Amino acid sequence: MPSDLITRPSGPAGEHTLHLVDGVRFGTFSCPPGDWRWDEPNPVGEEHYLVFPRRRVLIEPEGGVEVLATGAHLVTYDAGGVFRRRPLDPAGDWCTFLALDPGLLPGPRRSRGMTPVLPPRGYALQAGLVRHLTTALQPGPLADSAVLALLDEAVGGAAPRPPDADRHQALVRDAAVLLSDADWWDRPLSEVAGALGVSAYHLARVFRSRTGYSLHGYRLQLRLRAALDQVAERPRDLAGIAADLGFAHHSHLTRAFRATFGSVPSRHTPARLPETLRALVAA
Repeated sequence: MPSDLITRPSGPAGEHTLHLVDGVRFGTFSCPPGDWRWDEPNPVGEEHYLVFPRRRVLIEPEGGVEVLATGAHLVTYDAGGVFRRRPLDPAGDWCTFLALDPGLLPGPRRSRGMTPVLPPRGYALQAGLVRHLTTALQPGPLADSAVLALLDEAVGGAAPRPPDADRHQALVRDAAVLLSDADWWDRPLSEVAGALGVSAYHLARVFRSRTGYSLHGYRLQLRLRAALDQVAERPRDLAGIAADLGFAHHSHLTRAFRATFGSVPSRHTPARLPETLRALVAA
């Protein structure tokens, strides 16, 4: 990834290191619309990157298969590599990342044509870390522990997977692209399958076998991660968030949120962030 710095997601393109511990960097990366990185090859640099997307984008590694990056995914970039990015979000690209010396994590980590689904704990850790490191006056040892816990979570998710048939890889990728659009979160399965030119049974079977998630479960993960971000970034009525994201009521959202992240939404508000990070690190 490029090494120039930013200070906030809406700032100039590039990356901003927020914390460094034992040779592992945690930070944010931004690529707004119109930036040169959309039109030219992007060099990775001398470190491996484990990236946690916060906006939808398509990534094509040199000599590889284009993959989808959303809040549900973990995307890996090997040191010395080159890739291209293609926008899906009108706001451009923004993500958090871990960067580490190649000696700490052998590459390559990505199975051809696939992006692993990031476990909920990993998503909550990276989201909490960004808020903690940009708001706390003295991040202290809690930040060290959280960065290393996030690395453990990400390395497990980045483990190589067996190769799959190209047509199934493409189907899973195309389904994930479609479902990453909030307009498709509540569409019937038959409509999703029809848009992809396959039967609902075939799509459901292939998607689960390649991702470990049912189509419903995958869509639920996207909605819950959006809920976590809304609770954390702009305090508002939980019933309004539930309605916006397609939950029947705030209790429905709370139950699903607790089952996924192990805590209720109120634990992720700014006032309770240190407490929540400690619990995630200890999990």
